Amino acid sequence: MSKGHRVGFEEALAIIRLHAFQLPHMTVPLDQALGGIVAADVKAQADHPLFDMSAMDGYAFAAESTRNASRDHPVRLTVDGTSFAGHLPDGTAGGV
Repeated sequence: MSKGHRVGFEEALAIIRLHAFQLPHMTVPLDQALGGIVAADVKAQADHPLFDMSAMDGYAFAAESTRNASRDHPVRLTVDGTSFAGHLPDGTAGGV
């Protein structure tokens, strides 16, 4: 295969399967796991934090409300509500 040669999906998949292999897995203590890769899903025993919390704050709005907006024709939105983590805002725009 030369540089710049394009291949179809099936050929690409065959190349990947030819060269890919599954790494062996082992169980190690957590303090020895630095740099390792997990071989299975890791599930928490409990939610953390124990309450809904947002990592972001700002404003959310429906894309449809800005469909015709441009630099020359800005659209003015009214903040008509506030949304807290775990809840969707109602209306046109809202603080989150």
